[in-house]
Amino acid sequence: MPEQTENKQDRRENVKLDEIMRLLFDMSKETLVNMLNGLFGEAFDPAAVEITKENAKFVNEQLEIIEGDLFLRIASPPVRPYLFHIEFQTGEDKTMAIRVLRYDLSKANENQNLASVNDEIVLYMPRSLVIHVEAHDSIPNEYKAVIVFADGDKKEFTVPVLKYWELTDEYLIKHNLFPLLPLQIFLLRAELDRLTKDNNDRAKQAAILRARDIAERIAKEAAELNKSGRLIGEDFKKVLSAIANLFIHLNNRYKGDENLNEGVKTVLVELDFSTATATERGEQQAKVKMAEKMLLSKEPIDKIIEYTGLTEKKIRSIKKQIKL
Repeated sequence: MPEQTENKQDRRENVKLDEIMRLLFDMSKETLVNMLNGLFGEAFDPAAVEITKENAKFVNEQLEIIEGDLFLRIASPPVRPYLFHIEFQTGEDKTMAIRVLRYDLSKANENQNLASVNDEIVLYMPRSLVIHVEAHDSIPNEYKAVIVFADGDKKEFTVPVLKYWELTDEYLIKHNLFPLLPLQIFLLRAELDRLTKDNNDRAKQAAILRARDIAERIAKEAAELNKSGRLIGEDFKKVLSAIANLFIHLNNRYKGDENLNEGVKTVLVELDFSTATATERGEQQAKVKMAEKMLLSKEPIDKIIEYTGLTEKKIRSIKKQIKL
């Protein structure tokens, strides 16, 4: 029974982490294109290309569902589209090259092109990268698989590996890898697992405090990127949200002080507000003033929502303040 409970907890945590990862890669074209440039050594101009997230779920001949992590397509007419595949890995996996090859072949088959010359079927394989988040001694610099054809011809399939645990904040910022910044918090998971297994509560609580410090440091770095115009709008808010969620995930998993959750959220909310431009704050204040006047004139809430764009909850809060 305890094992079943643990498995259920692990599944819930995996779902939560998947949600956070999806949030981190649901960003603007500029942020995603610049990230691809940093990961793959490309030089795409965000203003000159289009980028789309591709399907990553496939059904094989045995009707099994296989699912990759992230496929991104860069289109730059009239040049043929470029397809990129990123896999995130936390543990060791000796069969990683085979897994990536399966995903890549499935994607190439999905996008197969019937060429005009001799009716050839052309399969365009993606450029793939495995990002290993947590440290392991046996992780190679690239995964390899040798494909031997019936005539004896051989083809080597290689997938480069990015060892995330070796990267610093400075490296991530320099190479425009902003969606990967919040994962710095996640690097403490292995240490927290070990300390939990050793029943070393004092060291575990100290590690959770370090995770809090990392969360606040990264949030401040994201705020500086926002001020400099490199991480703006919803992208900045999503990075802050991922930072908060990753810290809360670790703190709850390892039974840290629940007050730390609120402390981190408060710091992030303050950073978010402090980076709002004077124009944005002015526009918000103007909407509040208009709502106050319309409330005093007994205008219906639906009309106030239409004219100001404020939520019903916000308008009712303003109404309560007027009464006070």
